[in-house]
Amino acid sequence: MSSNMKVESSLNHAQRALFIRFVAVLISFLLIIELIIGAVLFYRLYTEENKLLASMATEYQRIIKFDTDKKFIHVVENNPQRLLDNNIAIFWQAKEVGIPIQFVAGKVWLQPLENIQQYQPQGKNWLTSILLAPYLSLKLPTAAGDYWMIVDIAADYPIVLRQWLSFLIALLILAFFSSVIVWRLINSTLSPLFTLANRLDLVSEGALDLFSKQMLPVTDKSESELSSINRSVSKVMSRLQNAMKNMDNTLDAVAHDLRTPLSRIQLAAEKGLLSQATGEARNRELFDALSDCAEGAEQASRMLTTLMKINDEQIGKRELTLETVNIAELLNTVAGWYEEIAEDKQIILKVLTDGDIVIQTEPNKLLQILVNLIDNAFKYTQQGGAITLAVKKNNRVDCYITVTDNGIGIEQEYQALIFKRLYRVDNSRNTPGYGLGLALSKAMIENLGGNIRVKSTFTLGSQFIITLNSQRRI
Repeated sequence: MSSNMKVESSLNHAQRALFIRFVAVLISFLLIIELIIGAVLFYRLYTEENKLLASMATEYQRIIKFDTDKKFIHVVENNPQRLLDNNIAIFWQAKEVGIPIQFVAGKVWLQPLENIQQYQPQGKNWLTSILLAPYLSLKLPTAAGDYWMIVDIAADYPIVLRQWLSFLIALLILAFFSSVIVWRLINSTLSPLFTLANRLDLVSEGALDLFSKQMLPVTDKSESELSSINRSVSKVMSRLQNAMKNMDNTLDAVAHDLRTPLSRIQLAAEKGLLSQATGEARNRELFDALSDCAEGAEQASRMLTTLMKINDEQIGKRELTLETVNIAELLNTVAGWYEEIAEDKQIILKVLTDGDIVIQTEPNKLLQILVNLIDNAFKYTQQGGAITLAVKKNNRVDCYITVTDNGIGIEQEYQALIFKRLYRVDNSRNTPGYGLGLALSKAMIENLGGNIRVKSTFTLGSQFIITLNSQRRI
C-alpha cells in the first residue's frame, strides 16, 4: 500500500464519518424530543393536580356552606384515604393573628408551612412551580377562618420519571434499529462506489486492464443509484484505455511508417558521402542525394503534421469559428476543383442537392473533410467509374452529405477499422498515402458536432455519409 490513502480506504473513512454524523444528529433530535416529552408529562401532571384540587375543593366548599364545619371535619377525618391517595393535606388557619396553622387531615406534612398562600396557582408559571415549589394550594374560606388544601406534586414525580424513562428506552431502541437500517442503506447505496474505488486503486497501481474486466452489469434497479457514476467512470476509463492502446498502436505505426522515409534519407546521405565520383558527376550524385533526403523529410513532416492535427481535433484544442454555409454551393465549389482530374481519369463527377441547405459550421474544416473523401474516391475508382456528391435534409432535422463511388469497395471486416490512424486495408497498400485522411476527417466531423460512417460492398463501391448535428442549424 502506498503512503497515500487509497481510494477505497478514503471512501470507508467517509462512510464512517457520514454514519457518525447521522447518529449524532439522530441523538440530538432524540434528546430534544425527550425534553419535549418530559415537559409535556410534567405539564400534564401540573394541570391534572390543579383540576383535581379544584374539583375536591368545590365538593368540600359545598359541605361547609350547606352543613357545618364540624360536618366537613368529620368527613375528611373519617375518610382520609381519598386525600392520602392524591397526596393532599388539609390545614386550618384561624383569623386571629398569632395562631399557627393546624393540620386537619390527609397526608402528613413534614415540611413546616410559613406562607401557605404562596402555593396558589394564580399568577404562577407551571414550570416555576414544578422546578422550585412543587406544591399547589387552595383556600376554603369560613366565618372563623380558612381551610387550606395543599397537594404535593413532587410525590408523583417518580411516576412521571418512570414514564419519561419508558419513552427514553423506546426512543433509544428506535434509534438503534434506525442506525442499523441506515448503515445498511448507506452500505448498499455506496456499494457501487466501493467497487469503483477498488478498481481505481487497481488503476493507481498500474493494473488498468483489470479495471475494464470488472465492468458492472447494467440493471434497471441500478439506474437510480450511484452505479450510474460507476458506469460513467468505467466508460471514461475504457476510453482512456482505448486511447492508450491507440497511442501504442499509433506509435508502432509511426515508427514503422517513418522508417521508410528515414531509411531513404539515411541511404541517400550515405550514398552521397561514400561516392567516389569527382567533378560534375559528384555534384550530380550529391544533388540527387539531397533531393531524396528532402523528399523523405517532407514525407515524414507531412505525416507528423497530420497526426498532430488529428490529436488537436480530438482534444478540441482548436476553437471553432462557425459561419453560415450553404452546403449545396459548397459541394458545387469542391466539385469544380476536381473537374480536370475527372476528365483525365474519365470519371463522371455529379452533384445532387435537395435545394439550399444552410447550416452553421466551420467551412474550412468541412472543405478539408470533403477533399479527403473525394481524394479517396478518385484513388479507388477505376477509369470509367462515377463519383457522386449529394446533400439532403431529413424533416429539417439533420443535414446528410454523401460521397459515393463505384470503385473497389471495402470488405465488411475492414469497415470499422478504416477510421483508425495509420490503418490501411491490405489491398490498398500500393496506393500512395499514409492512412491518416479518414482518421483526420472523423476527428474533424466529430468536432463539428456530427459523425461519419461508411456503407460499402466489396468490388461494387463505397458511400461515406456525413451527418451534421441539428444543433448547428440556424
